Amino acid sequence: MPTHHVDEAFDISFLDSFLIIRRTQLITQFGRVQMIERRYTGIGVVVAASPNDLQRVPEMQYHNKSITIYTQWRLQGPAPNMQPDEIIWHGSQYLVRTLDDYSGYGRGFITVTCLSIDAVDPAPYLPDPIPTPIGNAD
Repeated sequence: MPTHHVDEAFDISFLDSFLIIRRTQLITQFGRVQMIERRYTGIGVVVAASPNDLQRVPEMQYHNKSITIYTQWRLQGPAPNMQPDEIIWHGSQYLVRTLDDYSGYGRGFITVTCLSIDAVDPAPYLPDPIPTPIGNAD
């Protein structure tokens, strides 16, 4: 077991919060699938996983947006009777696509790559720009 602690990577100045939607599948007495959702707030380091490239197809255009999350929260990929976790971060909805478990390092951590599942992501929040004077200030 590795003895290196990676707690420094989770410095509070890098942490961001995100919403986790965990979905469990149950079979009802009538043989139908019922989805149970639970919501949690997670904390971790969230970074862009790929360029936000514009994809243009005859039906529509969209951004191929993805993020990587490093967290000590136990995120879930697909498993028996479980759907992969959905992540809501900064107004965009993502689905866990890959999951790497590094729980052997100190307190451990999970790394996930998530792909946007929204057809159109909201515009990023930008505060009001500082007005700049037009023309000469003389």
